[in-house]
Amino acid sequence: MRKLILQMQTSVDCLVCDGEGTTDGFVWNWGPEWTWDEALQGKFIELKKSIDCILLSRKMAEEGFIDYWHEIAVEDSLPASRFAASIDAAEKVVFSRSPRTASWPRTRMAGKTLTEEIRDLKARGGKNMIAYGGAEFAAALLRSGEVDEVKLFINPIAFGRGKNPFEGMTEAFRLRLARAEAFPCGVLVAKFEALH
Repeated sequence: MRKLILQMQTSVDCLVCDGEGTTDGFVWNWGPEWTWDEALQGKFIELKKSIDCILLSRKMAEEGFIDYWHEIAVEDSLPASRFAASIDAAEKVVFSRSPRTASWPRTRMAGKTLTEEIRDLKARGGKNMIAYGGAEFAAALLRSGEVDEVKLFINPIAFGRGKNPFEGMTEAFRLRLARAEAFPCGVLVAKFEALH
């Protein structure tokens, strides 16, 4: 059965942004200039090849995630276009609390509850799924109990205050560290498997 991977860039203190909502302190801030070292870039491209479905929060979709990566995918001169093509080609499922329509290519709005939609996607088969979104969306995914793997790209900065995706959880979410790898640019990638 395909897995759901929750991927997040975080600070050392597990915040996805600083107190002002920015990620300016991250080694790579999701821009076209790919400031990770080549080894980490390769790891990221390898991960993207293993997925064919992306789960997004409504906010992330509306803030331009889909359009942005489509533009990067067709710009061959940018190093990030090497993985942007896999994002562009993947099915995108957008979750919203209110009824909306999807205006992006290869994208649909989730028609069921978060848990039901993920279970249906898992049962359908295919490559793994990956989820992107802010702290609130990540927390909702964790609460659903459907996340199989958490992959943290931990940046060498502590924000002190900001948004923590684990804040407000009412039950423990048990994980097993499967792998941790440090890269020359300073980012530590930690792969955790969920203990369901």
